[in-house]
Amino acid sequence: MSLNRLSIDDVTDIIMTELRLPRRLVLELANIVHKKTSGHALFVVQLLNSLVRDSVLAYSPMKRRFDWDSAKVRSLKTADSVASLIVTNLNSLTPGELPSLRALSCFGIQVKLVVLALLKDACPFGGVEPYLKSLIEGGVVEMKDSLVVFTHDLIQQGVYNNIPTEERRRLHLHIGVCLGMK
Repeated sequence: MSLNRLSIDDVTDIIMTELRLPRRLVLELANIVHKKTSGHALFVVQLLNSLVRDSVLAYSPMKRRFDWDSAKVRSLKTADSVASLIVTNLNSLTPGELPSLRALSCFGIQVKLVVLALLKDACPFGGVEPYLKSLIEGGVVEMKDSLVVFTHDLIQQGVYNNIPTEERRRLHLHIGVCLGMK
């Protein structure tokens, strides 16, 4: 199975629906977003979320609608891939999600759910399971049968490589101790 890229009309429809604005108002933004993302669906969503998070795309009480500066959107530097954009957006994770995601990255690209369940009671961060839903919704990981899998190996590598060396050593030790107690 392969997924087709979104057309400019698809991107326009997404933006029209989410912002509740007519086509004529969103067409320029849709063209910019489509060009920056090459129509990759996940990349479109991630880029739009980052525009909102960074207040580049925001509600204007004066205009009583969402508004943006097209020149500012056009000039934004975007990541070369969906994976690097997602890794960049990890700064917006909650305090519980980031340590959980870091612990998850220590297992590599995938780990069995039963292994993660072993971390629940023994680890101070409360394990990974409480944060799985939001990580899945964020496009960082997905469930495949009884496995938790990073959606892209570059995401796992990016998360793992962004753990400071000393913290990474402590995390591996702590995971080993937690698993050894079971």
